[in-house]
Amino acid sequence: MKKEKVISLITAILMATAIFGGCGGNNSEESGNNSDNIQNTQTVSEFSENTTPESSRDNSTESNGSNEKSTTDSSTESNINSDKNQLGSSASENENNPDTSGNTSHGQSNQQQTNQQQTNQQQTNQQQTNQQQTNQQQTNQQQTNQQQTNQQQTNQQQTNQQQTNQQQTNQQQTNQQQTNQQQTNQQQTNQQTPSKAPEIEPNEISLSTYSVKLKIGETKNLNTTVLPKNASDRSYSYYIDDASVIDYLNGVVKAKNPGTATISFKTVNGITASCKVTVYGDPTGIELNQTGIILNKGDTYTLSATTDIGNYNISYKWNSNNTDVATVSSTDYSTAVITAKAPGTSVITVKTSNGVSTTCKVTVKPVKNETSENYEEYRDRVIELVNNERTSRGLPTLKKRNDLFPLAQTRAKEICGHFEHTRPDGRSCFTIFDDNNIQYSAVGENIAYGQTTPEEAVKDWMNSQGHRENILSKDFSGIGIGCYKYNGVLHWVQLFIHE
Repeated sequence: MKKEKVISLITAILMATAIFGGCGGNNSEESGNNSDNIQNTQTVSEFSENTTPESSRDNSTESNGSNEKSTTDSSTESNINSDKNQLGSSASENENNPDTSGNTSHGQSNQQQTNQQQTNQQQTNQQQTNQQQTNQQQTNQQQTNQQQTNQQQTNQQQTNQQQTNQQQTNQQQTNQQQTNQQQTNQQQTNQQTPSKAPEIEPNEISLSTYSVKLKIGETKNLNTTVLPKNASDRSYSYYIDDASVIDYLNGVVKAKNPGTATISFKTVNGITASCKVTVYGDPTGIELNQTGIILNKGDTYTLSATTDIGNYNISYKWNSNNTDVATVSSTDYSTAVITAKAPGTSVITVKTSNGVSTTCKVTVKPVKNETSENYEEYRDRVIELVNNERTSRGLPTLKKRNDLFPLAQTRAKEICGHFEHTRPDGRSCFTIFDDNNIQYSAVGENIAYGQTTPEEAVKDWMNSQGHRENILSKDFSGIGIGCYKYNGVLHWVQLFIHE
C-alpha cells in the first residue's frame, strides 16, 4: 500500500509538474491579454484551493505590459511551489490517514467556489475596467470633442481675423488708391493750372499834389498812383474828413465852401497818403504893410497887400493918384514897388477883384541940403513923459542912458528914408547895439515921424498897443531918445535896454 501511495503521489506530482510546465510555457509569451493569465490561474487552482493568494490575483489582473508578465511569472512560480508543498502535505497526510477521499472532494468543491469567486471577481474587475475604459473613452471623446470645438472656434476666430485683416487690407488698398487718384488728379490740375506768381504788395501811394488851394467853384485834378506798378493789388480807398468843403470824384477835386479838408488815401495793405485842400471865398478885408511912407526923390519902396483869407488866387489892382510924385509898378499881384518921382504927396490904392481896397500915403521930400538940429530938450521931455506914464501905473522909472543917445540919433537919421525896424542895409535895428559894443539882456525900439512936439509923439505911441507895451514893459531899465529933422519933418526914436 505504501508503495502504491508513493506511486500515486509521484504520479500526482508528475502530473502537476506537467501541468505547471505547460502554464510556464504560456507565461513566457509576450501577451498583454489579461484573460490568458486568468486562465492559467484557473488551471493551477484545480489542484489546490490555496494555490492563488488574493493579492497575487489582484496584481495579476490590474497589471499591464512588462510588469504584468513578470508578476504573472513570479506568481505562477510561487503557486507551483505552494502546490508542491500542498501536494507533499497531502501525500504525508494520506500516508497517516488512508481515508482522505472525502476531504479531497470537499477541498475540490471549495476550490471551485474560490475559483468561481475569483472568476466573478475577475469579471467584476473586468467590468469595472471596461467601465473605466468606457468612461475614459467617453472622457477622451469629450476632451476630443472639446478640443475639436475649441479648434473649430480657434479656426473660426482665425478665419474671422483673416477676413477682418483682409477687409482692412482691402480698405487700406482702396484708400491708397483713392489717395493716389487724388494726387494724380491734383498733379494733373497743377499741370493744367499755371503756377501763381508770388503776390507783390504796394509800398507807396503817390499823389500828383499834396496841397491844393481853390476858390469856391474851382476844380483841380488829383492823380493817384499805387506803386510799384506791378503790385498784385493796386486798388485803394479814400476818405474826406469834411465833405461840406469839397467833393472828390474820378480824380477831380471841386471846391464847395470856404474852409479846409483833407483827402486821405489808403491801399489794401495800409499804405497811406493825403492831400490838404484849402477853399477860399471872396475877401472882406485887406491890409498893407505900411499906411504911410516918406521918400526922397528917386527912392523906392515895396508895399505888400494881404486879404483876410490870404493871397491865394487873389487878383490885386494898384493905382497912384499922382504919378508925377510916385508911381506903382504892379497892377495884378500882392506886392508893388513905389518909386518917388518928385516932391509932394501921392495916394497909392490897392483893390481886390471883388472891390475890397485900402490905401497908403506917399510923401516925397524936396531935395535940399538941410542940416539937422539937436533937439536935446525934446529928448529930455520924451523921457519925462514916459516915466510919468510908468509911475502912474506903479512901475519904476527908466534911467536916462546918455550912451544910448548917439545910437538913437543914428537910427533917427536912418528912418528918414527907410521907415522900418530894419536898417538900410537890411539888418535888424538891434544890430546898432552890437555895432557899439553895448551889452544887454533885453532891448526894444519905437519909431515915429511927423509929430512936431514930444507930447504928440508920446501920445501917438501910447495909442498903439505894440509901442505902449515897450514903454510900460518891466523888462527894461534904461532909455535913450533920438530926434532928427529932415526936410522939415521930425523923426523920433526910442531905444529901451536892460543890462
